[in-house]
Amino acid sequence: MAFEQGPYVELACFCERVLQEKDNVLSVIRVINRVTQTAAGPEAPAEMPPFTYRLSAVIAVRSGQARGRHEVKIVREFPSGVKDTERAPVFTVHLTGQDQGHNIVINMETPFDQEGVYWFDVLFDDQLLTRMPLRVSYTRIIPGA
Repeated sequence: MAFEQGPYVELACFCERVLQEKDNVLSVIRVINRVTQTAAGPEAPAEMPPFTYRLSAVIAVRSGQARGRHEVKIVREFPSGVKDTERAPVFTVHLTGQDQGHNIVINMETPFDQEGVYWFDVLFDDQLLTRMPLRVSYTRIIPGA
């Protein structure tokens, strides 16, 4: 296994907000794995219109035996299976071993134009470390219907 000796994923999730205190302790507020876009009114479209949603992602890795400078990349996969490698953010982490690690907090305004499950692949030096799912759904409300 590629990561049998580290790094280890301590946390990988989406949430509404992250508080990071001066002592580097994180508070993850309202963990989410679903986003529902709602349109109301007589003109509400039958298909989900594109929208942008504000959320945060938190990825915490612990070294284990992994040491040195490494790249962590987040690649979004659309429900259609297409991967968005061009806009994948890349972060450099420096691991010093054992229980030491690195917290990555990403505040995102993410565009969505398809219903279904979006997967966000967390790559460590271009190898899959873990995946984070986010389901997007659309609800249409037409008064009197």
